[in-house]
Amino acid sequence: MITYDFEYYKPSSIHEAVSLFQSLDQQGKEPMYLSGGTEIITLGRVNRIKTGAIIDIKGTPECLVLKREAGKVTIGAARH
Repeated sequence: MITYDFEYYKPSSIHEAVSLFQSLDQQGKEPMYLSGGTEIITLGRVNRIKTGAIIDIKGTPECLVLKREAGKVTIGAARH
C-alpha cells in the first residue's frame, strides 16, 4: 500500500499533460508522469518516492505512436 495521498490526472493530449505538469509543479506537488506505473507503485510502497500528483500519459495518442516514415522509426513513450 502507498502510504501517502496523491492526485491522479489522465490528460487526453501531450499538450494537456505538459500544461498540467507545469501547473502542478508550480503548486509544489512534485508531479510525475506515469506510463505503466510499476516503478511508482513499488517505490511508493517502500517510501523511496513521494509525489503529490501523477499524470497518466499511457492513453494519449502521441504516446501510442508506432510508425516508420522516411527512414525513421518512431516508438511512443507508452507503446507496449
